[in-house]
Amino acid sequence: MSRKDSVVPSPGLIIKKVGDFDLDALYSDMHLFFDENSYIFHEKENSTKVKDKGSELEIKWTSERNVDTYAKFIIDVYFYIERLKKVGKIYNGDMIIYLNATVELDYKNEWPLKPFGNFLFKIYNAYIIKHKILEKYYGPLYTEVTALQDRAKRILEFYP
Repeated sequence: MSRKDSVVPSPGLIIKKVGDFDLDALYSDMHLFFDENSYIFHEKENSTKVKDKGSELEIKWTSERNVDTYAKFIIDVYFYIERLKKVGKIYNGDMIIYLNATVELDYKNEWPLKPFGNFLFKIYNAYIIKHKILEKYYGPLYTEVTALQDRAKRILEFYP
């Protein structure tokens, strides 16, 4: 019986940029972050719609890393860019990036789904390993997702 807990407030950490930016550098550096931190990376969507005032681009990523035999970190990234135009190597548009981070407990589904197993699972997480969940899972994942956010912001700051 797996349980997913978000470690960032809904709708996630948000990065906004209006104006010029290097989308290729942003894309590459954020992807490199997942490689450096041993995440399994999947690009779920990369779609472009051509419109009158520029293109509309949507990119959805999901990445996951097994922390141990009980917990897995999941980071989802969603890029949405309107009025996207490319001039040379630089892009211009209105961009918003959402970063979500989730800890999945018992991702191998080793706890039984029966009512008593469900009860024990809740007790185990709420009392027996509560400190471990907070210190070993939530804290480190939050640190990683904010590091990814800072990394993206640094790249976007090159073009005020």
